[in-house]
Amino acid sequence: MVLTLVLFALIVECRHFAFPVSYVAFAKLGGGGQDDKSIPLLKLNESVKRDLFAGEVHAYQIVLDVGQYLHAFVKPQGTDAGVTLIAPSGQVLIQLDCRRREPTPISLIGEVSGIYRLEVRSLEVKDTRGQYELRVEQFSQAIATDKFRIAAEKLLAEGEQLQKNGIRASIPLQRSPPNAAAPTTLS
Repeated sequence: MVLTLVLFALIVECRHFAFPVSYVAFAKLGGGGQDDKSIPLLKLNESVKRDLFAGEVHAYQIVLDVGQYLHAFVKPQGTDAGVTLIAPSGQVLIQLDCRRREPTPISLIGEVSGIYRLEVRSLEVKDTRGQYELRVEQFSQAIATDKFRIAAEKLLAEGEQLQKNGIRASIPLQRSPPNAAAPTTLS
């Protein structure tokens, strides 16, 4: 991350020098939370629909205050995609693979005020092109039910990832024999 910031500073300060393209790409894509004017700002109820080629990463900025709730979704079409949400400090808060058949929810309650970074990345290794839609559905002051929604989305995403990786978690269930009497309650 420090190297990324140093390279970015060199590029900004020394624009008259010719730097290799790989340095520019590394500086733009590395590190989260940077306030880069070239990264679009996501707004409430606006959809972003873009093509996504193999290996590409598209970055967006989201401004959140402490205690503000964000609910967005990413819906890929014809491609495998992933999404990452990064705090203003650069810490990765959410990183998951998108669902294939339905929108993937992204929800967060801001713990610090600042500019968060959302990245949509292609998971394809072959030369493929697909599309995705990204939409912010809610910016609001967080309420108690938002915490439950976030917890439920996290558990569902973890289960989907286990299923995708072919791991079956099993919970032993106590079953009654087929002819056993149903439990009774005392009145």
